[in-house]
Amino acid sequence: MARDSGLKRHHEAQSIASDYLANALRQPSPLAQQVASAMALQEQRYDEAIAEAKNAIVGDPNDADGYIALAAALSFTGRPAEALDNVEHAIRLNPHYPPHYLYQRALAQFGLRRLDAASASLERALELNPEDHWSQRLLLSIYGSLERRDKAQKLYQQVKRSAERRGLAFQDPITVKAVSYWYPFVNQADAGQFADGLRKSGVPD
Repeated sequence: MARDSGLKRHHEAQSIASDYLANALRQPSPLAQQVASAMALQEQRYDEAIAEAKNAIVGDPNDADGYIALAAALSFTGRPAEALDNVEHAIRLNPHYPPHYLYQRALAQFGLRRLDAASASLERALELNPEDHWSQRLLLSIYGSLERRDKAQKLYQQVKRSAERRGLAFQDPITVKAVSYWYPFVNQADAGQFADGLRKSGVPD
């Protein structure tokens, strides 16, 4: 019952955000287009996600966040080499980049199966922002794939405690199915690798 209530609130918030975004896009800014790209990506409208990110870059080629938005769309659509190029370009534009750039670097590295490099990127991201749940979950999968069982178990417990502390245990359970929802890989090999890594880390289906 609590989970149904949480999901209802999530959908209501998503609807409100969509309405605000629609208004913002009537006179689009690069920021609005970056947000539109992220929302389209989560809703698995992949071509639109890529197009909005590219529009953001055209609007401001010096805004590093536009390249990060494009990198996310490219990683989830099976184009990790291009994604990594965009992340590195963003880092050159903004050498004082925020931690989530490292998550996007790791996501591209994951797609390229450079798992050791991806784990290093994510560990650094979590040093800078220990509550970054995107990095936590991707790292959990990678630890499983690399058979780093001690690190995987420690991180798994940390992720569960974090979800409980923030009251998200019901609306965002730590299961393979629930976590995979937030990582919408087009490439089935990527989706399978991600899910298998989670299982190897002890995450239940």
